[in-house]
Order: sequence, then structure tokens, then C-alpha cells
Amino acid sequence: MSRPDLTTLLASPRVVATVHRPEDLPPIAADSIDPATCDILEFRLDNLRDHLDEAESAMKATPFPCLITARHPAEGGTGELSAERRLEMLKRFLPLATLVDVEVQSLDEMTDVIEQANADDVGVIASAHNFEKPMTQPELESISEAVYESKADIVKVAMVLETMLDLSSLLVLTSTLTSAGSHIASMGMGPLGKISRLTLAAAGSCLNYGYLSEPNAPGQWAAAELKRLLAEILKS
Repeated sequence: MSRPDLTTLLASPRVVATVHRPEDLPPIAADSIDPATCDILEFRLDNLRDHLDEAESAMKATPFPCLITARHPAEGGTGELSAERRLEMLKRFLPLATLVDVEVQSLDEMTDVIEQANADDVGVIASAHNFEKPMTQPELESISEAVYESKADIVKVAMVLETMLDLSSLLVLTSTLTSAGSHIASMGMGPLGKISRLTLAAAGSCLNYGYLSEPNAPGQWAAAELKRLLAEILKS
């Protein structure tokens, strides 16, 4: 398959639509998703674990670049999947992917996937999620250091925001890394989630997540609406 060049893909903020319901797969397989909906489709393999053949058919049919994720149970993954099962799914779908998401805490367990992704020019996202509370500044800095050491292409940080100061810490991290030439996807969850996804994109967040048909995290926009709003906010 032909993959879009990663540098070109990440040259401006992109909208990712999360595919986490089997009901989402038939329209993707039929190539009936409006191109204005998003820039990238994220296939949550942990959610689609009982529908992997359908997911594979959809990924083969769609013209959208595909991002694959098999989320760790401690970071919102469903099905209580073992590291071995998640590794197996990621390796199966890697040939169809443009990007693969591996949690920072899973980097050592997923070495085989990361090495294969590097060999096949698949971009690697090293992610960290906290659905319970905001991450502290030292935690955010530690995540960035771990990503740098792993040689991942993108750091992704998603956390609950309780105050505007929490959002400010994500804005500082995003602006700092972007100014240094690094790629970061940052987003808030909870009551401040929606406003965070607009402001963080404006600060340089390269991947900005919305939902295709139903939210799977608190504070998400519908992907098509997020794409419309960002086009308005970011136009020069």
C-alpha cells in the first residue's frame, strides 16, 4: 500500500476520527465517509476485537490514512486484553497503517511493533492518558523524555482538566515542543475538553481527536464539527 509522507501529513494540525464501534465499519468499507469528516481514521482494535475481519476490510477499502491502537486496559482499553493479544493485533494491522499508537508504559512490551513500524515507515505515537486527574508538570516532562528516548515520532498526552491552569500546562508543553520542532498531540478531557481541543490545536497539536458516530472519551467534538471549527480558527 502507498502511505502518505509523514512530514507532509503532520505539516498542519489534522483531525482524527475514532472508529470504535462495529456499526462504523460498513460505511468505511463502502467508502461512503465524507472526505470533509476528518483527515485520519483511528481504528480502536481493542473495541473492535470481535470484528477484526470487518475492520481489516474497512481499512483496505478506505482512502483515509489509518491509525491503529490497541489500548492498554489501564488507559481506557476495553476487553482487559493482555500485552500479547494487543501485540498480535497491532502486528496484524501494521501493514495497513500510516500511524500506530503505543502507550509510554507499553513501549518495552511493544518493541517488535515499534521496530517493524520504523522499518516500514509507519509513524509511531507514544501516548499517555489519565482519565482520573490532571498530570503534574514533572509527569508531563517525564513522558516527553521517555518519548524522546524511544525515538517515537509523536508524543500524545490526554488528561482530565479540572481548571484552566491544567489547560495552561498543556498549552505550555504543546507550544514548547512544537517550537522545538517536535510533534505532539495534546488534548483535555472532561468539562474543559472541548475548548482544550480547539486551543491546543491552535498551539500546534498535530493530531486532534473527535468521534465518528459516538464519543468514546469525555469532552470530544464530532470529528466533522472539529474539522470545520479548526479550519475557521486556523485559516490565515
